[in-house]
Amino acid sequence: MQIAKTNNRNALVNGQQTLYAIVVANAGPNAVTGANVIDNLPATLINGMWMCVPAQSTATCPSPSAGTGNLNVLVDLGVNQFLRFDLLAEVNGAVGAFVTNTATVSTPAGTTALNTGNDSATDQDPIVPEGMFANGFENSSTALTVPMAREALEKD
Repeated sequence: MQIAKTNNRNALVNGQQTLYAIVVANAGPNAVTGANVIDNLPATLINGMWMCVPAQSTATCPSPSAGTGNLNVLVDLGVNQFLRFDLLAEVNGAVGAFVTNTATVSTPAGTTALNTGNDSATDQDPIVPEGMFANGFENSSTALTVPMAREALEKD
């Protein structure tokens, strides 16, 4: 079993919502019944809602396939099957703090995990002031404005 997660963000703003994609997969060699997928939200994430995304999964979504708060479900995965879960939560923290969110998958009793190094995935982002971008372009004195971009295109 293996798990991966990301929100495709480099920084977050307090009060903003962020969407995590969590993918749990089974590379084999055997099917797994009853693996436990858990994502306990840290204090810096509130009002969590999650759902299995059947259109982006190759296995059948568990029951329940959606919920609020922490993600904690049992999944069944055949060899080379995967499930995608989307987890939406609101950032609740001070500027300078980090949102560190970890998802884990554990195999059921009687099943041996071949590689426990990929049974956990963490996404970490700093909380920054509103209006600040993590790439630093907002501080550039040569920022490209819309009129400047049009002029550059017209010259080419």
